Amino acid sequence: MSITEASQLRAARVGTVLSLMAFSFKPRILNLLQQCVGVDLWRQGTSQGVLRFLNYLGLSQGPDAARAHVDILCQEHDSYLRSLKSSIEVIKTSGLSKRTYTAINGSILKYPDFFSVSLFLE
Repeated sequence: MSITEASQLRAARVGTVLSLMAFSFKPRILNLLQQCVGVDLWRQGTSQGVLRFLNYLGLSQGPDAARAHVDILCQEHDSYLRSLKSSIEVIKTSGLSKRTYTAINGSILKYPDFFSVSLFLE
């Protein structure tokens, strides 16, 4: 193992330990690592027993909390896609479909010449 790899591994371990300490201090607020691990393990199809055991160790959320966070992520992603779709529809109906404009979160942005949104609008 090279020196760079060893320092990266040490940094990852220190980050995990600090995250576990923060989680034990305020579990409802400081649980980002546990949320990420729980969602990722749920996406990979990990059994509920393993999720419960990792939750017991403090490394992950339980299966119910992981599923709830997956649902929240899906809802946020769907609402973001709906807002992009509606902004593109507004631009297309206003006659700007041939230009390189799009609306994101209510503001109009001009993209550089090398990227054209008109490819997606036609």
